[in-house]
Amino acid sequence: MAISIAIWVVEAGLYWGGVLKAMGFELNFQSILLTVGIVNLVLLIPAAPGGLGTFDAATKAMMEGFGFNPSDALSYALMLRVALWLPVTLLGAFFFVKEGFSLSSDLKSMQEEYKEEDTRQHE
Repeated sequence: MAISIAIWVVEAGLYWGGVLKAMGFELNFQSILLTVGIVNLVLLIPAAPGGLGTFDAATKAMMEGFGFNPSDALSYALMLRVALWLPVTLLGAFFFVKEGFSLSSDLKSMQEEYKEEDTRQHE
């Protein structure tokens, strides 16, 4: 449970310090924690991959609820999306290349090789 709480606080820190403060907006940290919780609950609604649209609408609505004008709220939602997406994607791309994958990797043959290796190890 402590790890889960730590992850939520770090995510809220990105919402607050990484994007909100960087854009020059003001909002207390408790309001950001509420925003993180509500936005993540809204993401449980099946939508486009990555919560495309759902995340943005929920974030924009929360910011408008705290008194932001619609254009600032949308700007914040879009910048937050980039701030949450970019580091994970770059890290994934790094390990993708590091592990020897490429866009032309034949995943089926790789899966078969792993299955054969796993079968040999369990014999």
